[in-house]
Amino acid sequence: MKKHILGLLLLLALLFLGIMGLNKVDETIKMPFIDNFKKEKIDENLILANEFDQFVNSISDPVTLEEENLIVEARERYEKLPLEAKEKVTTLEKLKEIENQLQALKDHQAALNVINLINALDNNHDENAINAAREAYENLTEQQKELVTNLFILEENEHQLRTLVTNTNLNVGDIVIFKGGNVYYGSYYKQPANNRPRSRCKVTYVARDAAHPYHVVSLDGQGVYGWVDVKDLEKE
Repeated sequence: MKKHILGLLLLLALLFLGIMGLNKVDETIKMPFIDNFKKEKIDENLILANEFDQFVNSISDPVTLEEENLIVEARERYEKLPLEAKEKVTTLEKLKEIENQLQALKDHQAALNVINLINALDNNHDENAINAAREAYENLTEQQKELVTNLFILEENEHQLRTLVTNTNLNVGDIVIFKGGNVYYGSYYKQPANNRPRSRCKVTYVARDAAHPYHVVSLDGQGVYGWVDVKDLEKE
């Protein structure tokens, strides 16, 4: 009986040792497989990161406006990378710098377009051109507006447009500024009666088709009394 029990215990011991041995073999087989699997995943993310870095490095530095599409594509590529691949990217700071350069170029180009529109005004009293230049300026960002160096020209044109006098836009009783110049006895006279200084005046007669269409009288004692040219008047 004792022999049977001892045999049974020995058999159990051998079975236990066999199982332990199999586990060791299994671990020996499984661990390299898992390690290799992880390594393959790491390598895949590294490959993606390297491809991205190569793409960014292919963009010239400093950049040009012609490369905007490439820069936009680079940003889109980065956003689509897995998190593990993003962590292995080495050119992210370079991409940010390139994006800043591109934005600066776009700001200068936008400002230059407005500068050219303003320079084209040339005090020509073209209301449509003046309004277009103002609209273009207002559509700029605050940073771009700071780059517009000739805003004063636009503002002067706007002022001139507001104060512009034509043969048809003044009426008797309007108050105007006589800017100084010739004063005539008659609206069709060729020779001036005298020359008067700047004066605040009132329109007293109108001859719209005449050479000197407005008769004005000083309100400030400057002695203007007679017919004057449109070019010498401005709206108050």
